[in-house]
Amino acid sequence: MELRGSGAVLALAYQSMWNSEGDLEGLLLGSQSTISQMSVNDTVEAAQKNRVAIELASFVPSGRPFSLYNNSFELDMQAIKDLLGPRIENVVGWFKMRRNTPARPTYNETQVHSAMQRQFANSGREIVFALFTEESAVNGACHTFRYAFFRAPQGKRPFERVALTVGNLDRRHTEYDLATQQHQHRLAAESSALTSAITLLRTGLDEASMKSGAAAALEATHEAALRELSSMTEDLHASEQRLRDMVERERRFKEENASLI
Repeated sequence: MELRGSGAVLALAYQSMWNSEGDLEGLLLGSQSTISQMSVNDTVEAAQKNRVAIELASFVPSGRPFSLYNNSFELDMQAIKDLLGPRIENVVGWFKMRRNTPARPTYNETQVHSAMQRQFANSGREIVFALFTEESAVNGACHTFRYAFFRAPQGKRPFERVALTVGNLDRRHTEYDLATQQHQHRLAAESSALTSAITLLRTGLDEASMKSGAAAALEATHEAALRELSSMTEDLHASEQRLRDMVERERRFKEENASLI
């Protein structure tokens, strides 16, 4: 199984847990797909392997423990429908946040997970369980957050741990890097083109002034062109500033949330 998510989604989940007064639980929303991989060699016939890929999109808190199920660990589907509405089709798992406890699933959590699987795991789909823990120093000056994801394929026990790939924190997306580089190259090219255009315009004006009596008309055209180029230059500088701000925000976000990984 492949499990992926973004740093922003994980940070928002921790924020909800930090603001809660006690233990917290809820549902995981996202998308799930099956990836097929074909392997062929000279001695073995072609073999196809399928693996499940889950992309986490959001954490939806439901409240304190037993907000999604009763004392017999039966799901309260009406409460879940009221919480999610049409998004119930996007359930890929559930989560629980505990404080000052080991990061191991309990018996109660295995029972809840089994109920989740019976309800939501169908047609090859899988359900994951995310366990978050928080430990506080004696003086309350330091808080340590940890997380672990688990699966129980086909209802098997014990849980199997699943690694979460946090794309834009532990390593940057290739697509993001490429887009940033392309944007920087485009800005540099546009800046160079504007500089060349201004130089050519000034050269043309000087030559026309000496050879023609239409210098006044050319001067007016020149001024209009310069105003347009000035406006384009301002837009270009604003775009460059937005890019610098975006990179700086990403840097600060990584520093502030480094402990989440």
